Formats: sequence, C-alpha cells, structure tokens
Amino acid sequence: MEDLLLETLLYKAHSDSFDVHNISAYTLCVKIHQSCLSIGVYNDTTRECLAWEGYRLPATQSYSEMRTAIANLVSHHSFLNAIFWKEIRLLMSHPNYTLAPGTYVESEADKELLLRLNTDINTNEERLFEQSIGQTDLHILYPVSNEVLDWFRSFYKNTPIKCYHSVYSTLEYLMLHTERTADKLYLNVQNRDMTIFYLKDGVPLIVNTFHFRGINDFIYFILFVVDELNLKPSDIELIYSGSIFDYQEEIQLLKKYVGKVTPSKRPTKLTYPFKFDDDPEQYDFDLFCTFTC
Repeated sequence: MEDLLLETLLYKAHSDSFDVHNISAYTLCVKIHQSCLSIGVYNDTTRECLAWEGYRLPATQSYSEMRTAIANLVSHHSFLNAIFWKEIRLLMSHPNYTLAPGTYVESEADKELLLRLNTDINTNEERLFEQSIGQTDLHILYPVSNEVLDWFRSFYKNTPIKCYHSVYSTLEYLMLHTERTADKLYLNVQNRDMTIFYLKDGVPLIVNTFHFRGINDFIYFILFVVDELNLKPSDIELIYSGSIFDYQEEIQLLKKYVGKVTPSKRPTKLTYPFKFDDDPEQYDFDLFCTFTC
C-alpha cells in the first residue's frame, strides 16, 4: 500500500516544526474532489501551515467508491490515520452549489428548491449544507455525500468536523482580505471546472462555475463574463488559481485577450514554510483559504 501512496502522490511539503506527536493541537483540512484529495495541516496558535499534500484518486462513479478510495488512503497514511485532531474541515470541491440571499433560504424546502435550480440532489445519498458568507446576507447551499461524511465522522469520532465548499472558502477570503478594486476577475480551476469571481467594493457580483472541455470553452466563458459585466477585456486584471499554470496554452492564449493575467499568491494572514515554495503558489488556493474562515 505504501507503493500505491507513492504512485498517487502529486505533491508533498512539510514544515520542520510539524510534530506528528502534537496532532491534537492541529487543524486538518481535507479537500475532496472526484479526481484528487488535498490535505493541509494548520497550527492555530502560530498561524502556520505545517503540512501540504495532494493525491490522485482513482476514477470514481459513486460515493461508495469515493469513500472506499479515501478510506484506503487514510488508513495507510503516516499521519492521516491519527484520530485525535483539534478540528477537521472537509472542503467539498464540486460544481454543485447555489448562492442566494438569506431571505430566500428560511426553510429546508426553500433551500432544496434553490439548490435544485442549479443541480440535482439525491436526498437518499446527500444532505444539504448551508453557510452565510462574510458579513453579508449571501448564503451558499451545497450537497455533501452521506456516505463520505458518515465515514469521516465514524473514523474521527473524537474530533469536531465541519464542512465547507471551495466556493465558500475562496469567496469568504476574497471578500475579507483582498483590495476592493473594480475590474478584477478571480479564476479558480479544478480539473475541468472553472469558477469565475467578480467583486466590486468587496461585494460579489458574479460567481459562476463552468465545465470546459477545451481551450475554446475556457476562453469563451471568461470573455462571456467580461461581456456580461460590460467591461473591456484590455482593462481587466485576471488572477488565476488552482490546477492551472502559466505555461499552459489556455493561459497563454488568454493573455492575448485580457489586459493582465497573473497567478494568485497564497492567502495572507498565514505563514508558510520555505519548502512550500517548490510548488506553484496558486495551487490549492481554496484549501489554504479554509484556514482563514
């Protein structure tokens, strides 16, 4: 099984101050995507990210298969199989969510109806989660697999577990910690899902997730949002994060249309060990944002 972990390992970096014997003082964040699993370990006292790892998951067609894949990885991992953490935060990275004003989500029936406008929810296999974002009346609704969540709660039964969505953590951070400048787009990419954020004076005006099949879709969706906002592409600054890199043809072509295109920096308010510098800063931006929620 150790060989399997090495074969699926995407990246790994640890701080020299990471002490596996002090797990009960650390917060663990696990980002779950259909294709990969990312983990981060955070010391609340020093505000330092202590460990960061990513693993490919086998192609899964059901929640049961996903739960099995995660359980196999956790049970054979060097420290994920420790059951006493200060807190565990599960970050759902999927395109199934709805944003709505709080006045629209006053009952469970309202929440389910609003979520179904954007995606299907199977109430036999999923449960609905809701959180308010920042100091606004904006709420996010999203489904979480019963089977996956129940497994985490059973395995880590002595640890408090909270659920978040990647759009929630990213948007919360952008609203609270970025400069309030107009004409700036934020793009987060996970596999073939791209989420575009546009904020003005700290208020989100656009938050949309698109599934793109290739470079033409990628460029089209960005220019579509720019056009909907009545902005000039040449005046826009676009900051991208996630699993996309400067050398990829999507970013190179985008630079021909958009005024300024740059990778994101890791969230401020946290400290990172120098070993993290071996990997691009924009990677797992939403994971690190979760530590600022």
